[in-house]
Amino acid sequence: MESRFLIRSEHKDYVSASACVDFGELWLGGESAKSKRNGNWAGGFSGRPGLAEDIFAAIKVIAVTRRPQAISGLLHELRSFWRFLDAFERYLKEADGIRKVDGIAMIETIHGLRWLRPADGSWCAVRPEKYRSVLLILQMSRRSAGLMPLHWPAAKNPNRIRRVDTPSRAEGVTMIKLLTRKAHAIWKRWDDADSMAEQGKSLVGLSREELIAGNVTEADIHATYREVIKVSGEPAPVMSTVAKIVGFGKTLPRWWPKKQLGQPRAGQAINVENDLLPGLYPTGQDIYCLALLFMARTGWNPTTVFALDCSSEQTWFRKYGEDYVWIHSYKARGREWQDTISPVKSTSHCFQIIQKLLHRTAPLRERLKFDAGRSKFPELAVRSPWLSINDSTTIRVLSDENLSRMRGFLSDLVRAYNKNAIDKLPVFRPSDFRDVFAEVAHRTGGYSVFLTQIALGHKSVNTTRRYLRSLAWRKESEKDLNNLMTTVFEQIEVHRVIDFALLRASVDGINVTEEQIARLAAYRKNRTYSGMGCTTPLNPPESIDPLHPRDGTAVCAQGQRCASCPRGVVFKDSLSHLAKCLAELEWKRGNVGDVRWYESSDSIDMEMIQATLKQWPEPEVTQAVSQWRHKINIGEHRILIAAAGVH
Repeated sequence: MESRFLIRSEHKDYVSASACVDFGELWLGGESAKSKRNGNWAGGFSGRPGLAEDIFAAIKVIAVTRRPQAISGLLHELRSFWRFLDAFERYLKEADGIRKVDGIAMIETIHGLRWLRPADGSWCAVRPEKYRSVLLILQMSRRSAGLMPLHWPAAKNPNRIRRVDTPSRAEGVTMIKLLTRKAHAIWKRWDDADSMAEQGKSLVGLSREELIAGNVTEADIHATYREVIKVSGEPAPVMSTVAKIVGFGKTLPRWWPKKQLGQPRAGQAINVENDLLPGLYPTGQDIYCLALLFMARTGWNPTTVFALDCSSEQTWFRKYGEDYVWIHSYKARGREWQDTISPVKSTSHCFQIIQKLLHRTAPLRERLKFDAGRSKFPELAVRSPWLSINDSTTIRVLSDENLSRMRGFLSDLVRAYNKNAIDKLPVFRPSDFRDVFAEVAHRTGGYSVFLTQIALGHKSVNTTRRYLRSLAWRKESEKDLNNLMTTVFEQIEVHRVIDFALLRASVDGINVTEEQIARLAAYRKNRTYSGMGCTTPLNPPESIDPLHPRDGTAVCAQGQRCASCPRGVVFKDSLSHLAKCLAELEWKRGNVGDVRWYESSDSIDMEMIQATLKQWPEPEVTQAVSQWRHKINIGEHRILIAAAGVH
């Protein structure tokens, strides 16, 4: 590997890692046979040493401050451009003949145009973000060489993002429950280990005779291990350190306790990796579980979760009232802060997850300040809550390179659940939690794109619209629309009418009970002429309906007077009916004498309706009343005159 082809990441979290990416294949070409070793390899390509030399300085400027994974992503984008050039040259060679592009001066407008709009099926249209990234490198390189800038066409984002269908809201809730159950199991394991350490007796300082004579238990080993940590100053001492301080040989003595029957690993000796360290610190599997649960609760991208900076309280949370906190992390891709609200006391919510991890991993973080070599990414580890230790030598921290392992963790979790489940879970990926969160936020926000944009932390509302079109609406068009049509035909077949309230409930996934349907029918039955409800329709006040028999069977006949009745109930959708009554009263006032008008209850009813309509925005009221006035004037609506309420 020639060193001049390497780019070393100088990102603040990866300085000590000395992570390098080899760009030599841009000079030498990529192997076609590499596909046998890498399932994601898209095929070989020819080397272009002249072009690679011309743009390498610009690549360094762009790549050097990125994370190693992002630098590898930049190399992937350039590979795609190299493959396009190969395909385009083959296409032109068959038509007119063309020289091989091997220099920045040889790049022309036609290359950008054809990369976006393929001439035939020889290559695929490039994604806009990849196109813009390569164009930036080419423009920087041409500027450095004193050449005119390229006039490539602008790349527009598609109306929808390409991705496979995401899990549904119900499936997401099921996964959250599974992760929560595992989180509680982690808390219990730590609590059990702490309890044993408190109850057990330390073996440090005991003589050989006392050790042999004593009945040493598992609790004693936990207490001893924590005492060894204090004596040695090492947060995760190996067994040889324990043996040296306690005073026994290289092999475990006969009195060393074993796991009891009925426990995992029954009959095996208590050891550091399987018992003592998991009782003190998170394991790698614990961190995968807790980080995924954090993603599910917040809707954050994995990289935003990994970037959580807990170097001080001020860097990751602030108070949000008495019972909540505001948690924030920097979203590098959007170059802005992402935030979420978390309850303080919930043991499986975001705040308590981080608090528990910070408390448990504090000794590991402190150790890294004096021994950075214990972690591959020490700069990231000293501020991250996502630390784990599976053996006594290496302190691991969650980063982008763990995404494949997290996917494996989710696959195992789904596989275990589906063995005995009736409703099987689909394949889950870490990014799916953000998609499920987006759908839930959109539904619970009354289908407001603006509220969904805030929940997802998008800069542009267009991004949110594309996001929703790519997951929620496509899924509804394929699955929910099918359910909708089934419900429509069922209503027509059974009831001979479509009930839109029940239809909306079905679309939103609400199971309506018979009791709720009966309550809805009663509510509709009690709606009055003025669009209001009544708390006692069979027993109205005498001032409203003086002729009512009050025998418990007759309904109040003065439904147009509900606004003046103390037992009337106004609903959100009462506006149109109240506007109708007001327009009718205005017509009456203009068509009856003043004596009759002021002797009747109509004048009082008009004042009460006008006061009631102030609950709605004035433009909406004006529009509704105007519509009814127009219907009355053209004869489309007839005035209710029979119940004048004169008394």
